[in-house]
Amino acid sequence: MKKKFYSLLLVFIFVFSSVGVVSAQVQPDDNHSFLDGVLTINDLFEYEGFAQLELEAALSSGFTAERLMNQNRSFMYVDALFDSMPRNRADEIIFPEYFGGIYLDSDGNLVITVVESAFADVRSGDIMRASELDGISIRLVEFSHSELLDTIERLIQITPSELAYGECLGFSWWLSERDNRVVVGLFDYGDEQIAWFRESVLDCATIIFEHSSSVQRYDEILDDAYVGIEPFVILNPNINPGRRIYINGGRLSVGFRVRSIFDSRDVGFVTSPHGRAAWNADVRVDSLAGSTVGRVEGQVFSGGVDAAFVRLTNIRYAPTNVLPPPIAGNLVPVTRIPIQGSIIFQVGATHAENHPPRTGLMSAEVVSTNASTRINNVLLHSLIRVIYPHNIPGPTVGDSGGAVWNPDRTAAGLHAGSFRAQDGTIFGYSVRAGLVLNALSVEMY
Repeated sequence: MKKKFYSLLLVFIFVFSSVGVVSAQVQPDDNHSFLDGVLTINDLFEYEGFAQLELEAALSSGFTAERLMNQNRSFMYVDALFDSMPRNRADEIIFPEYFGGIYLDSDGNLVITVVESAFADVRSGDIMRASELDGISIRLVEFSHSELLDTIERLIQITPSELAYGECLGFSWWLSERDNRVVVGLFDYGDEQIAWFRESVLDCATIIFEHSSSVQRYDEILDDAYVGIEPFVILNPNINPGRRIYINGGRLSVGFRVRSIFDSRDVGFVTSPHGRAAWNADVRVDSLAGSTVGRVEGQVFSGGVDAAFVRLTNIRYAPTNVLPPPIAGNLVPVTRIPIQGSIIFQVGATHAENHPPRTGLMSAEVVSTNASTRINNVLLHSLIRVIYPHNIPGPTVGDSGGAVWNPDRTAAGLHAGSFRAQDGTIFGYSVRAGLVLNALSVEMY
């Protein structure tokens, strides 16, 4: 009976990934508006079944099927919204001055925030009327999206790496479009520390503060001494997302399949080694004594990227986008930045080893898509910040590098690390998939 119930739910949950790809590629023109896009969604909106295990993971984490279904509709609305906005020569969206941001509410419905000038700006007409549609609401806020991004840029520019540790005040920040603020998390929290921050770092009305006392759990450690024996038998020739790998003795997880943009014959995968992947280092699978499958051919550990490209050198193995069994299906070779409030999924090798049903599958809620944190004392920004449900184990040592994806199976990023707060809440950080591809000069396929 349970299986039949889930089967019925599956029919209604996910849109065809191809629909998302098509809408994401629409180029704005003089006759294309936001309403033009959203009014056709009812005609395009189709549902596709997906792995029962993926649905079970979301439901067991407290996320409802209705929320997931609404989230898919909201993603299509966002595609239409961004397609209606102009872009610069670098194909970056030029947000209107009245635009405050977007997020999903607790039911998965889209909230578009605007500042007061939107009511006088004739260009905002389509967005303001969109509130008449199912699943969209408009909310008035104080600060524009551009003002919030300017605050983050100022934090990036004026915050030297030694400041956070030298003052014993370690802090990070993240953009909360729901709060319409840049949230600064202080490890040492109080009126005195807040006053110090405003005086010594940045005093800005767009900033609010939060206590973020936590213990960082580095998702990479050294294991037992390398035995140096390569097994003759290859148990699984496919290098799937979430599979266990070892680089320089550190255990990590496979991200997603990529190839060089300069030579399509150079294929492999990406992962997040926290700056510890030496150039040309051997990469082994499954154990320290496992087969050597490739070598590190590129690594970036700065700005918004913690990633390395592993080029396969062992012809007995092949990279894939097939999610590990019994999760069914493939990752779609398209990147998409998630939305605050949306649900994402990820896999990690350690999680698979330690928690039944041994899939490594986890789900989480996105807190921010523009966050900062420190890994190995390096300040990283432009990260995806998520919160994991209290009732399920979160990621841990060795899950770094694992693929993170949206419900439509588009790639969201690579898991980079997690923190456990004093109350037991686990926060995770992922590197955006698009930034990984650009930094390493690779592409999904």
